[in-house]
Amino acid sequence: MKFSEGKDYKVVAFVMACVQLEATELMIKQVAKRCEEHNCKVVFYSSHSDFYKDALVDQMDNAEMAIMDIIPVERFDAIVFMAETFKNDKLKEKFVKRAQEANVPMVSVENEIDGCINISYDYTSPFREIVKHMVEFHGYRKVNFMSGNKGISFAEERLQVYKEVLLENGIEYDERRVYYGDFWEMPTVSEMNRMFEDWPEMPEAIICANDVMAITVCDCLRKRGYRVPQDVAVSGFDGVEIGKFHEPRLLTCENDIKLTIDTIFDIVSQDKLVAEGKTVVIPAYNKLVIGGSCGCDRMSASNGAREVVELKTTMQEQMVYQANLGRTIVNYGGKGDKNIVETIIPKHLGVLNYYDFWFIARHRLLTEDYLISGGAPDDRNVIHYIGDGKKADVEYSCGLDDGEIIPDFYRHLESGQPLLVMSVPNEEDPYGYAVIKFDKESFKCVSYSGFLSHFRYVLEMVRVRRMLIDVYRNDVLTGIYNRNGFYEKMDQLMSNVAVKKLTVISIDMFKFKYINDNFGHSEGDKALNFVGTTIKNSLKSGELAARIGGDEFLIILYADNQEERAEEIISYINSEADFYNKNNDKDYKVLFSIGTCTEYVNERSLDHFLREADEKMYAHKNKQKEEDR
Repeated sequence: MKFSEGKDYKVVAFVMACVQLEATELMIKQVAKRCEEHNCKVVFYSSHSDFYKDALVDQMDNAEMAIMDIIPVERFDAIVFMAETFKNDKLKEKFVKRAQEANVPMVSVENEIDGCINISYDYTSPFREIVKHMVEFHGYRKVNFMSGNKGISFAEERLQVYKEVLLENGIEYDERRVYYGDFWEMPTVSEMNRMFEDWPEMPEAIICANDVMAITVCDCLRKRGYRVPQDVAVSGFDGVEIGKFHEPRLLTCENDIKLTIDTIFDIVSQDKLVAEGKTVVIPAYNKLVIGGSCGCDRMSASNGAREVVELKTTMQEQMVYQANLGRTIVNYGGKGDKNIVETIIPKHLGVLNYYDFWFIARHRLLTEDYLISGGAPDDRNVIHYIGDGKKADVEYSCGLDDGEIIPDFYRHLESGQPLLVMSVPNEEDPYGYAVIKFDKESFKCVSYSGFLSHFRYVLEMVRVRRMLIDVYRNDVLTGIYNRNGFYEKMDQLMSNVAVKKLTVISIDMFKFKYINDNFGHSEGDKALNFVGTTIKNSLKSGELAARIGGDEFLIILYADNQEERAEEIISYINSEADFYNKNNDKDYKVLFSIGTCTEYVNERSLDHFLREADEKMYAHKNKQKEEDR
């Protein structure tokens, strides 16, 4: 069933990578602001990684890819896929296949995919305008080029434009003037150092394939004593926000996000959806921005003193926020589980300008053993933080209705505030996924990304601590309590005034040494595992068992009808052993020596009960030995 069934609006999923990037946040906020104009409701899905196949892959990547599996594609009216933000082709192919099999139209932005409606950006024409502006308008002849990555299509396209414009203006192409900054700062710095070595006399101009490299080129030139544009002119491309405050303002191009968003919603809202297998390319042209870095004086850097102060303030807030998150991780070791759920996490959520936050857990994380204290049921797997600007109330749910993404999904979808869904990964697979309903004006995606990363660290610490506790308390071979866990539990039990009466059942395996000596320790472990499993299966709620030695087991009963329950348990264990011995092709039998002690606690110690049960167990064992002769 579609989310929109019976509604007068369409429900669209926007899927994009790298939520922490400025461009992603800008797209999310602009879509959130404009979707109501087109009578659409939007659910955003994002990730921290772009899953770049050739990069040093983060160990979380494989688990974070589960964001694609979380999306119930068949329930949406359309999927808008920011395909270029995802750098893993197999991931994209798998997701597109899911949408096509569900017969859900998909709009792919900036990456042409068969069977999708494709919106492609015309980078070539505006970049040609930039190169021509530098070469033809300003007349620069000695022009170097700072390219993107070798082999990437849009980097190669821009390099080709550079070559063509040079040729059109009678300038011989010299491959020595081409450098590869890979669209990022550090590679650009390395390439600029190489350029200074290669050219004792700097070129008249350096054309860059994006703004990040252009800003870095300007910085490198200034450090060497060159003025921009008086000594060397510089151009960029793609119009990053920080470029508006660069002095001099860059010659660049800006992507028309409004045109892209309106085009997307026009396709979705008017049902301009092509049949499977066809491709429609819709250009979304960029806008040329004349700055001062090229030598023009038509536009200076934005007179953005207030904006710069706000930017610096925001950066300071981000650093403080990240530091506080880090301290939470450092200080968490000695905290109780309930403290992290109901106090620390809501504290860090509060500054994110959110309305609601949900964590939908897997692996029974939201049970008493993990995050929630106070006897939460095993099937409770949704935790909901309700923000009111001052504190966060916490509530828990046992599941989702009708395949909803969150409880009460439609009320939150129709609230007018956007929903963002992200996977919460660990090293193997997701802990679950998080959903946040946020303020579209003041929400900071980079802060939220940091919060989720630290939230994941907290879950990992809980998991590791749980593992350590399990190792400390539980017997690895049988899964029941070990000696440590037994005495820890019994200390609690014996101090409970409600426990008036106690039954101890002492169980030893009869002739266990014979099994080990004649059939090996591996066979002995199999027999022990069978005994532990049988004992565990014999118990009801409120009854406990432990393996306190090699072949020594204890069962503790402290509820009503203890004598009757002891007989039932012993009968069950013996009958299971009989069945095991008859139906397994073993040259040995699993047999037990058993003793019980049932008395009122009064002032008696645990040692008293153990001693009494052991005496009866050894009496039973001696009788078995006599009968075995």
